[in-house]
Amino acid sequence: MRLTGGKYCNHKLKIPDEGVRPAQGRVREAVFSSLAFVVEGGVFVDLFAGTGAYGLEAWSRGASKVYMVEQDKGALAVLKKNASRFEEGRPDCLQVHGGDAVGFCEANVLGIQADIIIADPPYDIAKG
Repeated sequence: MRLTGGKYCNHKLKIPDEGVRPAQGRVREAVFSSLAFVVEGGVFVDLFAGTGAYGLEAWSRGASKVYMVEQDKGALAVLKKNASRFEEGRPDCLQVHGGDAVGFCEANVLGIQADIIIADPPYDIAKG
């Protein structure tokens, strides 16, 4: 899986062996084409981040801050590895948070005022 645009276009992302369903490149490309005017310089939140594809795509396309939230421990470990490759010495601007996405939003302890929030939960979230 690769990023589809921006500074890191074509950079590969690691994918966990199981438990995630990464958004296809075509889907992400369509989403970001329609949101380009808000992403650059904006604050982006990627809930149920999985590999971080949406959040890292936003970072690649010029978001000023990106917050990614993932609860699954296996996916979170991969997400942290993916994000660490793109921090550029700015970990305060590209943040990974472990835990429940809904709880993260409800608590908003960071006082985030997001321009865009993407929520792409796994198919089986209702089973849990």
